Amino acid sequence: MATRSSSENETWLKSKASGDEDGELPSVRYKHSQHGGRTLLEKILLGLLVLAVLAFIIVLILFVVDRKKDSSSSQPASSSAFSSPDYVTYQDSEICLTRDCINAAARIDQNIDYSVSPCDDFYQFSCGRWMQENAIPEDKATLSTFSILRENVEIVLRNLLQAEHKPDDLECMKKAKDLYTSCVDTKKINERGDQAMKDMLVSEFGGWPITYAAWDEESFDLVDLLVKLNKISQKPIISLYTGLDSKDSSKRILTIDQPAFGMPGQKYYQVSRDDKMLMAYQDLIFGVAKLHGFADPNTAEKEVRQIVDFEILLANISVPDEDRRDSNDLYNPMTLEEVHGNYSQDEAICFYHVSAAAATSNTTSISTTTTTTNPPSPPIFLLLLLLLLLLLLLSMPQVLDWKRYVLTLANLPEVGLLDLTDQETIMNQSPLYYSRLKEVIQSTPKRVLVNYMLWRAALGMLGAQGEAYAELYRKYTKAVYGTSSERARFRVCATYTTSSLGQCVGRMFVKNNFEAEAKTMALDMIKDLQASFNELLEDLDWMDEVTKMVAKEKNEFISPKIGYPEQVMNDTYLEETYANLTYTRDTYFENVLSNNKRAFNKNLRELRKPYDKKKWEVFPSTVNAYYSPVKNQIMFPAGILRPPFFSKTYPKSLNYGGIGVVIGHEITHGFDDKGRQYDKYGNLAQWWNEDAIEKFKQKAQCIIDQFGNFTVAEINMNLNGVNTQGENIADSGGLKQAFKAYRNWVARQGREEPLIPGLGFSHNQLFFINFAQLWCVLNRNGSALSSIRVGMHSPGRFRVIGSAQNSLDFAEAFNCPVGSYMNPKKKCTVW
Repeated sequence: MATRSSSENETWLKSKASGDEDGELPSVRYKHSQHGGRTLLEKILLGLLVLAVLAFIIVLILFVVDRKKDSSSSQPASSSAFSSPDYVTYQDSEICLTRDCINAAARIDQNIDYSVSPCDDFYQFSCGRWMQENAIPEDKATLSTFSILRENVEIVLRNLLQAEHKPDDLECMKKAKDLYTSCVDTKKINERGDQAMKDMLVSEFGGWPITYAAWDEESFDLVDLLVKLNKISQKPIISLYTGLDSKDSSKRILTIDQPAFGMPGQKYYQVSRDDKMLMAYQDLIFGVAKLHGFADPNTAEKEVRQIVDFEILLANISVPDEDRRDSNDLYNPMTLEEVHGNYSQDEAICFYHVSAAAATSNTTSISTTTTTTNPPSPPIFLLLLLLLLLLLLLSMPQVLDWKRYVLTLANLPEVGLLDLTDQETIMNQSPLYYSRLKEVIQSTPKRVLVNYMLWRAALGMLGAQGEAYAELYRKYTKAVYGTSSERARFRVCATYTTSSLGQCVGRMFVKNNFEAEAKTMALDMIKDLQASFNELLEDLDWMDEVTKMVAKEKNEFISPKIGYPEQVMNDTYLEETYANLTYTRDTYFENVLSNNKRAFNKNLRELRKPYDKKKWEVFPSTVNAYYSPVKNQIMFPAGILRPPFFSKTYPKSLNYGGIGVVIGHEITHGFDDKGRQYDKYGNLAQWWNEDAIEKFKQKAQCIIDQFGNFTVAEINMNLNGVNTQGENIADSGGLKQAFKAYRNWVARQGREEPLIPGLGFSHNQLFFINFAQLWCVLNRNGSALSSIRVGMHSPGRFRVIGSAQNSLDFAEAFNCPVGSYMNPKKKCTVW
């Protein structure tokens, strides 16, 4: 049925009254009297008609008044939030009735808790009903708007990847389908059992001591074991990889950093030794080793405990994330020779050399003072001392020989960096960790070292094992995150396949799930957001004009990436990219192992290759957005350019409150506590005046304090304001930029947009509501704890509350009184 505007309705009513609709005349008319007057019947009918029209008008007025009362009664009495916007008068009769507008109105309405005032708790107002009517699935630690969209994308990927090979499939598409099939075939995985992993631990690494009775301590070589582990992308105590030189970001450089842990992060180990989660991790190790078969059941429990104790030690010598936010602290270039000298030498060896030198010196002295023709024998106590030192050295674990370690990796046939010498520059991002690691290695028995490192190898391959191992991991994740079942297998496999052949899978995804028009619209929004950032920059009262100028230059230099790289549509590019991959449908473990080896080889081989700053680092189906400080690049893959973030037929208020806020967030990352350290070319440099840097830090401290005072009631813990400051700065800045960009867009149109149906919200209010509903989330306690211990983002509730509290535009849109919870007198603003 066609819809009509108010003017069309008026014309239609007039034609209806005259009996004329769609060009048709009425079939019956009453005749006038012969004298041109009206008959009595006509007069009576005319009077009745007038009365009926008057009655209709009265009923219509009462109906409108009653509707307004109903609308106002559904809102908090303390808030005048639903009055018309102050900016431009809009036409009440204009309603957007597209499918997306109707769906958006229904979604927004269904999520809102109208019993809560937006000025008292905007997150609860925007997401309260959503939280009441949703539940976290048993296989998840969290449920959110983001995760729901990701799950929808995973279903699309499943349907693409489970399809049979087609004649027009590229070879890489067939490989993706084969890898996916090998992953979802749990029956075959269970039938094969764990023998492939057991064989690998013996043949590749000499056996896992806790499970392999024939392990030979005398043949243990620390460098040899580390090299073999690196070859399958396992880095248990040293993380070495090809990175970028932060001060010359076009140049690749060998980099060493602290390794990741078996548990989610450092703080999971800095707890009491009987902590529930730590003990669950210990039980996981014990269970995996038991399935492999203990070499000695009598000592197994002790050995597992030693593995955990060693990892606790590694956690304690690692530098906390809070102390790693200044990129200059991570910039420590050294030659390989210097790394070797700093972290390879053993105190006992030094003492041995000194003693040997002293013995030699003493012998020489004696020989010059004696008259005998034969040199005298050294004193017996020196010989005994040297013998004791030799025995001591032989009994100690080997010291890491950095030169041999790095050069062996470089000279591997599959890597081929034959020109690498001990003068090669290595970027050391954690000197304190490596100085401490040297002492830890020296004081740890060889068996404990090997047990720990091969546990990490086993853990890295755990996902390729059968149901018995999956059950052990479920118990562990239940203790850590609160989940009680395993994630749906097709989701695991779709995600893994994408991580392995992301651009090829992306080609399959964007074919029917992304429109070129969306890219054009997103690029226009980015221009709007960059313009609004510049406007806000001009209004800053804490930044000098010179620094404003260079900040504006960096903003305008940002490179946007939307949807997918053009190469995804190039058959030759895709086939060449994945040419060396081979998968079979019934050997998932070997497929995973092959991927790990390929990842290691590819990363090290890139050391001598130029860095392409235009290259995409994320895959088209990714549901997320990114900012790269070394590229000064913002990326919005096709996966996130979907409702509720974006739709080409959404009102602009929803798009700017959705993907617009995300765009502003990513732009602001270029100017947060980390991003501001990189210039417009992506190089680590001081390009601000000292005064501006100091004032920025004061502004950032306000954000740190604000979010650090938020408490997650469920676990009675405050947020980590230091680790989350970058994201919090980006949230507040992005919201401010996006709203300004939206109002600029409206001003260019000269009028407000048509409203969405069924809701009494202005578009300014819809902007903020859509922003808030992006972060509707339910968390298990374990997930909430993880976000505080290791997360860079604040929980969704506080992303909304904190950003809205800092927004004058929000307070104006909802008429929140100054001093109310959502409109505090003190606001923290950086950008």
